[in-house]
Amino acid sequence: MNLEYGTVTAWNAKTCRIRVELHESSLPSYWLQVPQGYSKSSKRRCPVELGTQVAILLKENGVDGVLLGAVYSEAEPPPMTDDDTDYIDYKDGTKVSYSPSEHHLDLNIAQGTVSITAPAGVIINASAGVTINTASGVAIHASEGTTLNGNLTVNGTIDATGDVTANGISLITHPHSGVKQGNDDSGPPK
Repeated sequence: MNLEYGTVTAWNAKTCRIRVELHESSLPSYWLQVPQGYSKSSKRRCPVELGTQVAILLKENGVDGVLLGAVYSEAEPPPMTDDDTDYIDYKDGTKVSYSPSEHHLDLNIAQGTVSITAPAGVIINASAGVTINTASGVAIHASEGTTLNGNLTVNGTIDATGDVTANGISLITHPHSGVKQGNDDSGPPK
């Protein structure tokens, strides 16, 4: 087996194979295997972008081979230079990074949405609180009742299409005691 370097010139999505123009000879390789993290019951597919500089292993016949991985160069330097951060920068600008020394995971979606589907539910545990900042509001849809344990502070208006109760007293149907005609105020709700 020979270690070679080259640039990806073709990607076959169906077979997860690439063709590479070899740096030393400028010759194209045959279709080469691209190793993936999983390929049986669990599967993973990581495409290889055209123009990526790669290291490959080729058999003596120059036909059979396998991708070892992408390599950085002066023309394409690494995006991070610290000793600690695991980092992914997708071509649309989305970035994922994790720093074990800072205990910080960052997910920055450049465009589009984030979807989480979990048939058995989603649990968020945060001992320091949760902050949600949004420019267009928050909608929570639940087929059953929703319970909030603790205090809720709202800076703004609450609009409800149904009744609101506090300590078992309905905002819509509660009676007032001590009502008299004239300028008197009613008593507290019952």
